[in-house]
Amino acid sequence: MNNEENQPSGIEQEAEEIVRQALSEMDLDGKDCPAGEDCAIHHRVDEEMIVDEDEFGRIITYAGDYAVVSADNPDLSDPVTLLKLVLKRLEASDLPDLYETCVFYVGKGSLADLRKLDDTGRRESIRFLQTHSEWGNFKGAHAAIVSSVGNGLIDLSQPVFPKEA
Repeated sequence: MNNEENQPSGIEQEAEEIVRQALSEMDLDGKDCPAGEDCAIHHRVDEEMIVDEDEFGRIITYAGDYAVVSADNPDLSDPVTLLKLVLKRLEASDLPDLYETCVFYVGKGSLADLRKLDDTGRRESIRFLQTHSEWGNFKGAHAAIVSSVGNGLIDLSQPVFPKEA
């Protein structure tokens, strides 16, 4: 293989530029979102998406200045975890829980507003985090956290992940 074969062609470069341009023009406030005003990420609307057969769900509930989100635990998508699992260097007991309920401080905004924050701001928006692996309790765990947020039973005054020293 020579060096010229490794270089993108003019057509590939042009295609990349078209995609880059389209992404730069993309409106991040939800106007281009296919879900429109029903999108729980871009707008302060609640959402419940449950697929019992696959034990998959996503529930988003806005409660005052907070958004409560229950979904698959993102730790399960961590490349290191996946690699350890494939290489059989991870015991089943060491696997992260399947589901996560997270409370984000969003103020009067929506979850999409968190994208405008830097890494520190996004990390500091996380005010509560709970994981579990019981699909039968997926909706119940979410409802309990929403109720606790609404009734002031959870201290949400500090980020889950404190500032790095």
